[in-house]
Amino acid sequence: MFFKVLTVAALVLVMLQSIDSFKGHYPTGKNRPCCVETTKRNVSSQIVGNTYSRQRSRSHCVEAILFNTAKGIICVDPKASWIPARIASMTEEG
Repeated sequence: MFFKVLTVAALVLVMLQSIDSFKGHYPTGKNRPCCVETTKRNVSSQIVGNTYSRQRSRSHCVEAILFNTAKGIICVDPKASWIPARIASMTEEG
């Protein structure tokens, strides 16, 4: 009986560790955004601040440029025609 309880407890711990590893974190401990779709629409007028970040494709997350807006983060297709000019005057966050 004790062995079964110990085995179940060990399995639960392994599962929790596996779930935690899928979350993905920045080194600072912040939750990493995960864009699963992007827009090509020019959202320049909605961008707040002077920083952006790049998301590499991983798991189910797609490649994207992330901007802060008053409503939250917006995910933009890095191949959108207006992106190079917009990010040229901005600072990339690490």
